[in-house]
Amino acid sequence: MKKSLRILVLALAVLMLLPLVAACKGGKGGGDATNGDVVTTVPGADEGVIPGYTTKLPSKDFGGDDFYVLGRDGGTYTQFTNFEIWRENMDGSVVGDAVYLRNESLKKKYNFVVSQELVSNTYNEAQTLYDAQDDVYDLVIYKPNNVFSHAASGYLLDLYEIEYLDFDHPTWSSYVNTELTVGGRLYCSANEFLLQDKARTYIMHYNRELARENGLGYLEDHVDNNTWTLEEFEKCCRLFSFDVDGGGAGGQGDSFGIAAESHSSFATLLYGAGFTLGTNDGETITLTGATTAMDNVVTEVGKIWFDKTLATVPADFPGAGSGSSMEIYLERRALFMIGFPSDFDRGLNEKCTFEFGFVPFPKYNTDQERYYNMMNYQNASVFAIPYTVADVAAAGFYLEAISEESADTTYPAYVDSKCKIQDSYDELTAKMLDLSLQCTSYDVVACINPGGIFSIISDQIPSFRTNIFVRLYNSKGEKPQEDLDEYIQAFQEQ
Repeated sequence: MKKSLRILVLALAVLMLLPLVAACKGGKGGGDATNGDVVTTVPGADEGVIPGYTTKLPSKDFGGDDFYVLGRDGGTYTQFTNFEIWRENMDGSVVGDAVYLRNESLKKKYNFVVSQELVSNTYNEAQTLYDAQDDVYDLVIYKPNNVFSHAASGYLLDLYEIEYLDFDHPTWSSYVNTELTVGGRLYCSANEFLLQDKARTYIMHYNRELARENGLGYLEDHVDNNTWTLEEFEKCCRLFSFDVDGGGAGGQGDSFGIAAESHSSFATLLYGAGFTLGTNDGETITLTGATTAMDNVVTEVGKIWFDKTLATVPADFPGAGSGSSMEIYLERRALFMIGFPSDFDRGLNEKCTFEFGFVPFPKYNTDQERYYNMMNYQNASVFAIPYTVADVAAAGFYLEAISEESADTTYPAYVDSKCKIQDSYDELTAKMLDLSLQCTSYDVVACINPGGIFSIISDQIPSFRTNIFVRLYNSKGEKPQEDLDEYIQAFQEQ
């Protein structure tokens, strides 16, 4: 009954939220990536999108040709599978049906057929084809952390040079494109065609009932009042970190402020507080370096993460059967859980017995102009057109057509219908989820990981649970800059 009621409420609420979604879509004129921009919207929100913008694609008949996409099969880890490409038939799910009907519409409009091949490792599969110079796929979907290796090797085409791609269309985000552009070339991107990357966008759940029982009220109010900062977040975490089993706080069965699935969540909190490894204006990539400002962010996030009584990951209790972060959260032993929208496909909604909410990752302080999120560099998706494509113009047409059609079909089916009605709790959760999905930062330096500097914040520091950022970064010497220079040089030589 509780879930049925909230679905009815959300069905009405989403109607009110649609203008917000439209305002936050990508397109021409998006904000840049530099911290400190005075903006009131989130990254990617554009003022230059033309209302009622229509396609510039001409009428064409492709004679039943295939638009063949290479995507990822996550196997038992279904959250890593690309679910937005193809369906054999309508399966009764809101997203599955939307995918099927979108592809049928494209077949009717342009007479091309969307097809897919899903493999466990698209990078390796693509490498085999590139070595043989085989024209098989029109589009390859990569993990962000390995796509630039193939780009530097000359295996990917510059999307800016491909006919029919219309970057003014609101399905594209100029913010995302600028962030992923290297030396004026765009070898990969993500728009409203991709959904797996939205499913793997970091979000922060919280137990509203626990918050109210302890006098915190609705934490979403802090977001509206610009008081959702690391300082406030730490206060909340400390209220819920206590000894449950009598063996001392921070033990296997105790309560924590925050439960996270892996140490990468530490990097997510850093990025939320304005941390970045580099800046990119589309032409020049600059390493941020081990600055005092970045070190201060590590210190402030570390006040929470480095205290094992406040934050926990399954790796804290190896072999102890402590359970996942979701299990700890569902047992009401954590106020916050860092997760993803894909958690709902793992049974979160069915198992959750309490009222929940979402909040974005906290700002460093109230002077920070906007909220930030971190792309899931290891397991999200970006797409690229391989150099082996024989008919580049056709590949560009297919990509633009499916992207534009997705903006009105599969994207709203996933974000508006599934995430904000089926998986959310009420209008407020839908609003916060929308904010989280729209404030993702695409740090190309983190994708490339020159000299292994991203590993410092995603693995080493959170594992050691001590702030050794400056020491570890400086120990890399000139290697990060040398690696980055090699990438840029390789791009310029193509």
